[in-house]
Amino acid sequence: MSNEKLKTVNSIDPKSALRVGFMLSIAAGIILIIMTAVLWLVLNSMSLFSHVLSFISSSGISDSSFDLGSFLSFPKLLALATIIAIINVAVLTVLSFLFAHIYNVTTRLVGGLKVTLSDD
Repeated sequence: MSNEKLKTVNSIDPKSALRVGFMLSIAAGIILIIMTAVLWLVLNSMSLFSHVLSFISSSGISDSSFDLGSFLSFPKLLALATIIAIINVAVLTVLSFLFAHIYNVTTRLVGGLKVTLSDD
């Protein structure tokens, strides 16, 4: 027979939420960069970029001021993914800290989150 207890989470330590949010956003950034590289390698092995560029040049809608082929290069896409990952790390870290404070204010008004814990 399990012994179940109802507990209430009254507050979240903002510093621990900041640390956890930072570590999770770092992991998400690494995953974003790796998945960008893998996706580019798969699409490039299927010759998708060369087909798209030849379609654009044959249709006559290409603009001489913007070179799509250089934009779709591997280093530029990895640089863009890295910039997005860095911005995500900053934003998600600040949001985790902010949401911890919002949760703490909310629990003072309406009570905390009720969790049932059991011993198995």
